[in-house]
Amino acid sequence: MNKRLLFILPLIATLASCGEAASEVFTPYIGEVDGIPTVFRANTTHITYLMMSPFGSLNIEGAPVKGKVTSKFYENTITWVAEPGSALPTKDEVESSVDGASFRGWAYYDPDKSDVVPDYYTVVPATSGLALKAIFDGTNASGGGSGGGDTPIATGYGLMFGDGTYKVGTHVDPNEGYEQYLVENVSFKSGVTVQLYNFDKSEGWIVDINPYSFNAKGDANVIAQYLQQSDATHWVAMKDFTCSGVYIQLKYQADRVYFGL
Repeated sequence: MNKRLLFILPLIATLASCGEAASEVFTPYIGEVDGIPTVFRANTTHITYLMMSPFGSLNIEGAPVKGKVTSKFYENTITWVAEPGSALPTKDEVESSVDGASFRGWAYYDPDKSDVVPDYYTVVPATSGLALKAIFDGTNASGGGSGGGDTPIATGYGLMFGDGTYKVGTHVDPNEGYEQYLVENVSFKSGVTVQLYNFDKSEGWIVDINPYSFNAKGDANVIAQYLQQSDATHWVAMKDFTCSGVYIQLKYQADRVYFGL
């Protein structure tokens, strides 16, 4: 791995007692691995990805640590290197620049579960490599967009991008029993994730794409040239493109979306 040191807490403490050989004690430090801020809590290869949202950060011994978007399309991520079962960052260590936001906990959206209710963790998961999302609550929404569950920044429905930008939809007339929100003139950037977003609840998800999106006329291969699913709650853009309109169509257990070029 390509490691570059960013900030070091006191590194290795050497202790000795009468008649005993000196022993090395690991002291936490902050570094960078593969371009991602990394907090080392133990001498281990067990990692957990912490998705902070664009406005979340960790306060480690007074040093603010901001996340970055990873090659796995995780949003504004910090890598946490620690033994399974050890404590995850607590409410006192998780901050948001969104006024009034309060950290709720670390959520994991299991792609193998049939529902969209997350599991919450207070300790490092037994499985290495899980991506946990920082969930925030609050009512005073200032400071801009969030991709990781921050305080609501708008109302209604729209699109949330993994780089922290977002587009809010306009409520339009129903169609075929669907409540509709139209997002106009949307630019997509190659490699950036996107999801449908409920700004009132700070919740994101994905649904079936109308097979006639992107002028595909039912050809799934055409749609795949524009968007592909990257995980349980995100698509990823396969190239740069612009949609003249995106129709988010909502109906109980039958949501769908249409992308018009």
